[in-house]
Amino acid sequence: VALLIFDLDNFKTINDTFGHPLGDKVIQYFASLLQKNTGQHHLAARYGGEEMVMLLANVSQQDALDLAELIRINFANSRLKKKGSDSSIGQVTVSVGISMKKASDSLTDLIERADTALYRSKENGRNQVSIT
Repeated sequence: VALLIFDLDNFKTINDTFGHPLGDKVIQYFASLLQKNTGQHHLAARYGGEEMVMLLANVSQQDALDLAELIRINFANSRLKKKGSDSSIGQVTVSVGISMKKASDSLTDLIERADTALYRSKENGRNQVSIT
């Protein structure tokens, strides 16, 4: 089992610059990317604010990393536009933290490790995936 935590980078700036309705659309768009990549043994959910999670069953660490990278790259390459305009809001990126469940893990252990990996991604420049 793998836990992936996604956090939209600099999301406050999007809300402050373009308004909360557009920020909500960015979240909805990212959620659609997660849903598009949710397999039969995966679960995607909003974790809070601009954070979302995926729980992947029956996957290897490499499978989890590959999926997170695919989602990260697809999101970074998206050119989101203001409604009714051809004007882009600029590149929007996501940072990701991954942890693999160990036999002795509690749910809290799994979440804490994924969160630590997420913060490593942010500290190292954002728009990247880290794994613990």
